Amino acid sequence: GDLAEIWFDGGVGLGADFAAEMAALKEKLQPRAVAFNGCGVVNNSVAWIGTESGHGPYPLWNTQDACGTAPGDPDATTLYLPFEADVTLETADTWFYKEAAGYKSFPELVSIYHATVGVGANLLLNLAPPPSTVLPDAAMQLYAELGGWVRRCYGGGGAAAAGALNATRAACRNCTAVALELPAGAAVDRFQIQEELAGGQRIRQFSIAADGAVVYRGTSVGATHVALLGRNVTAARVELRVEATRGGPAAVALFAAPDPADCAVAAPSTNCTTVSDVRYTGPAYKAASVANVPACCEACRADTACAAFTAVQGAQWPYAFSCSLMTAMTGSESAAGVYSGAPRR
Repeated sequence: GDLAEIWFDGGVGLGADFAAEMAALKEKLQPRAVAFNGCGVVNNSVAWIGTESGHGPYPLWNTQDACGTAPGDPDATTLYLPFEADVTLETADTWFYKEAAGYKSFPELVSIYHATVGVGANLLLNLAPPPSTVLPDAAMQLYAELGGWVRRCYGGGGAAAAGALNATRAACRNCTAVALELPAGAAVDRFQIQEELAGGQRIRQFSIAADGAVVYRGTSVGATHVALLGRNVTAARVELRVEATRGGPAAVALFAAPDPADCAVAAPSTNCTTVSDVRYTGPAYKAASVANVPACCEACRADTACAAFTAVQGAQWPYAFSCSLMTAMTGSESAAGVYSGAPRR
């Protein structure tokens, strides 16, 4: 049958001959499948967002002049290369089965959704099966809870949620503005925008006004943009204003005002899962000296590129900790006196 995606971890390596054979095999057997990290080798490629933290950059542009990672280049014309955020359901960026690793909380998953799908990326939410191959009920319940919340808050299949305060019913092409009337006394705390991408990602700048007053400004839209206001705004009329485009007029596939009651979620715990005498391994991109393990946790949590960290205490006064931040966790090993963890966002 058809595959949705073929995943090349780290890209299509092993030399030019292997890459050419893989490209021919992919086009023969799965021509419609997208290929993660397949840029420059196969068609229908998607690119890594640059971190396994579940929190991508914004703005995010699907165009590049050479294969690379996020955020893309709004002025590029050579490649159309959407981004994918790969994240694990299990804590601490755990890609292979680990007994009692635990799972991210539902509020964390909602935060990840907003920071990936909500900025225009595809979300891959991985679960490593146990040796028995029976997927744990707790994990399945989290998947179901997230899916139910997405459908309730944002709908699906290109349509807004059934309970949205209001939404467009058809695509608007050659758009400069799209307006919605809201029920009397209604308050809104977010907006959902989807760009029609048949002609490319064209919107470069936009704003949203409520009863004439601008309440949100943004740049990229792409497949989906969730504009979180961070507060409730009461208005009778809201308007999406397209202020700059490139490559032609804007085409808006959807503009919606979800009902805050259908989207409400408790705030995630803002700390870290931490283990002692374990060293996480992975691509480190930043190191610092901090006073303690919680400070290393906070440094990782505050940097959206950070997926995991390690902290090692120095042997001399003032016994500061060496804090290393990583974009992904590729493994772990026993290491006395080493603390490792992953942020909750």
